[in-house]
Amino acid sequence: MFFFVFKPEERARRYIERAFEEYKAAIRKNPGNKELFDEYAGILRVRRGEINSMVELALLFREMGMEKESDSLLLEIILKDKKGAVAYLESRISETMSPEKRINLYLTLLKLVPDKGEYWYVLGKLYLGMSKQKEGTEALEQAYSYNIKSEDMFYYLGMSLIQQGDFKKAEFYINEGLKIKDSVELHKLRYTLYSRQKKQQFARREKEKIGRLLANKKIIEKPAVLKPEAPPGKPSYAKPIIMPGFNPYRLLYVDKKKQELLLCSIDDKGINVLQKFPVTTGKNFGQKENKGDEKTPHGAYLLTSKIDGSGLPPKYGVAAYPLNYPNHIDRRLKRDGNGIWLHGTPIERPPYHSEGCVVLSDKDMNVLMEHITTGKTFIIIEKDISKLKAQMFNEVMASLGAWEKGWESLDIDKYMDAYDESFYSGGRNKKEYRAYKERVNRNKNFINVELSDVQIMPYGDTPFGEMALAFFRQRYKANDFSSSSRKMLYLVKRGSGWKVIAEEVI
Repeated sequence: MFFFVFKPEERARRYIERAFEEYKAAIRKNPGNKELFDEYAGILRVRRGEINSMVELALLFREMGMEKESDSLLLEIILKDKKGAVAYLESRISETMSPEKRINLYLTLLKLVPDKGEYWYVLGKLYLGMSKQKEGTEALEQAYSYNIKSEDMFYYLGMSLIQQGDFKKAEFYINEGLKIKDSVELHKLRYTLYSRQKKQQFARREKEKIGRLLANKKIIEKPAVLKPEAPPGKPSYAKPIIMPGFNPYRLLYVDKKKQELLLCSIDDKGINVLQKFPVTTGKNFGQKENKGDEKTPHGAYLLTSKIDGSGLPPKYGVAAYPLNYPNHIDRRLKRDGNGIWLHGTPIERPPYHSEGCVVLSDKDMNVLMEHITTGKTFIIIEKDISKLKAQMFNEVMASLGAWEKGWESLDIDKYMDAYDESFYSGGRNKKEYRAYKERVNRNKNFINVELSDVQIMPYGDTPFGEMALAFFRQRYKANDFSSSSRKMLYLVKRGSGWKVIAEEVI
């Protein structure tokens, strides 16, 4: 920390705060050192005042597992100034992002005001978000006992109790939630519950109910229309994208540096950022290389499927979308690991706090889900947003057109000119792929290739160079064969153009 940029008085205050952290670390190491503890308590009292310093000491005792000492101090606080202590703890919570520290703060707060249902509710969600289901369930049940009745709370209670196998309680809380709102998510939970209990008739009834609710939702509700953040007619990022026969699409772009997810609309007018959501990514920065390195990969990834929260531990929130990591490029670069998801969470997580997934709050996930189509929507993850430029889209689209025409021409030289020297796919390098295509095309009188639903995505910098990804539906017709498939082309920038480095049929 560069303290010299601050004024002397501010620098002094920062040194004191730093000293407090050092004192706490020393006390944790030497809990029996009374002299050290008294020294810390004395300085703390001067800096924080009597009540606030007592609260800090109670927090430290709780962190160290000294519950009896903490409770004794809190009893003294209640007699002296409970209201002031509550206000101080609430201010500390508002400044604290770490879920672990927030849990400790709420536990201390609830020693002062044990009948505050809102505190139990937040504590319950914090526990669930940290994979402590038993503690989370108990805290949420306490919230219910103090008359907290929200749809979300009943959803989390039902989800957690199903995971723990307590089906009777789960059904009770799901039914309590359905009294508040005939919610699709709560009916999904009840469907999961009946399915696990093998109550097939009840499960079928729930499935039919979910279908009716979703159908009514489509009729009653207008589709969510999000306005771009930039003024209408002025794309957020660039000049128009020139794509003949181009269908608009949406993509998700994660800026790891800003810990932000952008919902982007791509159309012939340009690139618009429709909405931004705070996210958290892996605890360690940089490109994912190995299983367990707690890094989030860089690249462009397809959201392959959707897993409803009813089938997941509560820490994953309302839904999860697995990414196709490792993809072709990752495997070629010998990157491993799996289980990289975009998923929700019941809690607010600080930046860089996941095990490698991209995580956003359930509230934001509920909004984002309306704009995701599995098997079609991509998420681009990069260190920053610098690659999201219309020039790249136009260049890749032009190179894609040249690849298509080269294939249709039956001129092998023209066709292979679209491929990079480092091409490798399907177990073949460029030379082997050329020989394979020559054999395939020997009896062809004509080839017609039609591309539709084209999506272009920036991929970011790789050891091969700057890359992009093209995803589209391909209809192929020749005199002796025809097919329809979805295809990915991985392209690498070479000069002002882009060359194919790999291709995959989905």
